[in-house]
Amino acid sequence: MLTLAIRGRGMRAVLLAVVLAVAASCASILLASPKPAEASFPGKNGLLVFWSTSADGSTEIFTSRLDGFSLKQRTNAPGDSRDPSWSADGTKIAFASNRDGQDYEIYVKDITTGNVSQITHNSESDSDPAWSPDGSKLVFRKVVPPHENCPDDSFTSDIAVVGVGGSDEKPLPLACTFDNNPEWSPDGTKIAFASAKGCGGCDNPTPDILTMKPDGSELTNLTRTDVSREQHFDWSPNGKKIVYGKRTADAENGNIWKMNAADGSQKDRLTFHPDAIEDFPVWSPNGRKILFNGSGGLTKMNVDGTNKTDIPGPPEGAVISLDWQPIH
Repeated sequence: MLTLAIRGRGMRAVLLAVVLAVAASCASILLASPKPAEASFPGKNGLLVFWSTSADGSTEIFTSRLDGFSLKQRTNAPGDSRDPSWSADGTKIAFASNRDGQDYEIYVKDITTGNVSQITHNSESDSDPAWSPDGSKLVFRKVVPPHENCPDDSFTSDIAVVGVGGSDEKPLPLACTFDNNPEWSPDGTKIAFASAKGCGGCDNPTPDILTMKPDGSELTNLTRTDVSREQHFDWSPNGKKIVYGKRTADAENGNIWKMNAADGSQKDRLTFHPDAIEDFPVWSPNGRKILFNGSGGLTKMNVDGTNKTDIPGPPEGAVISLDWQPIH
């Protein structure tokens, strides 16, 4: 009995050694294998959402596949709708609309049920909504009427956060600035946005891209330039990079760049068209492609700027404010 027990333990030890050796070999193979660029993806690539001019001349929200097929108008109400943004689970679209006949407010449409909910009810216009990663809040641009803290008594705009039920709205004022296009980081710890120094009426057409915590603290300027306009951008799915459009001060020319999201370092130029405006870049949910609106319409490319390919779709100039649906 004792001999058999020892032999059993010995066999188990041998088998364990074999298993560990195989595991170590597999691990070394995996470590040696190249990792896909921009890993930690939240989902597969779904539909594009954008706003464009409808048949009756109003601006409405549309979705389509990347190849331009399956075009579907998602809003059809009085007035205009614009600035669409997909929720992180890919089931809802937040957008701005003046369908109430007054100013722009923030709305949410559930694409599975078709239900539309009005989120904000403010006296001035709200626009540029974007979702928190957990789907509980929206960050947006809030127009602020003239007040005593603005030197030339002009309208400004702040970044604000509101619950998707319309409760707990909180502005994040930045002392007389013109702020827009807020985007929540994929991990929920930061909000990036474009900001022009001075009041909305001041002569400063060169916004920068900044980040802050969701409570408005730890403000960081990522682009820091007075000779170009950086206004439209998108976080990479893993939150490590930001892709953005960089236009000349007169907005007559622009190209696509990317940079480190933490501090704005390692700025890499991805497109080099000398006589066109290339802007409105978005990262694909799987992290492998970047899509932008260029000289010939929509163009997709690898995240390092290679393999640029024009894709079919609506006419040039008609696709504005792109966002790419994640599918889980």
